[in-house]
Amino acid sequence: MQETSLVLAIEDPALQDEVLHFFGRIPRLRVVGAVGTAPELARRLRERRPDVAVVSPGVLGTTRDLDGAALLVVGTDERTGDLRLALRAGARGFYLGPQERDALGRDAGSHRPPSASKGHRGA
Repeated sequence: MQETSLVLAIEDPALQDEVLHFFGRIPRLRVVGAVGTAPELARRLRERRPDVAVVSPGVLGTTRDLDGAALLVVGTDERTGDLRLALRAGARGFYLGPQERDALGRDAGSHRPPSASKGHRGA
């Protein structure tokens, strides 16, 4: 089974802890960073080159470049503005956490790194 590397960027510490704990129980997922701000996210994306970035709307609003990582957005409610922001940023999914954590975990694990001939992703 191939691992998927993830960076979490969630400004709400309780939600971040919930997602981090849940992902820690899924063998094919490897969290390579957990941050709470856009500058920290940018730095972690450059350093770790994850396959997936799981980002909350508050962090996503100021994020400019995901360095090729697939974007999944997790929030605590379905605000129209947050959904639009996620769509404009190219998100592959929007999830209510922690209610939709099973779907988030499933979808995060379905993103595989590109073949070595296309460049290395992950650690």
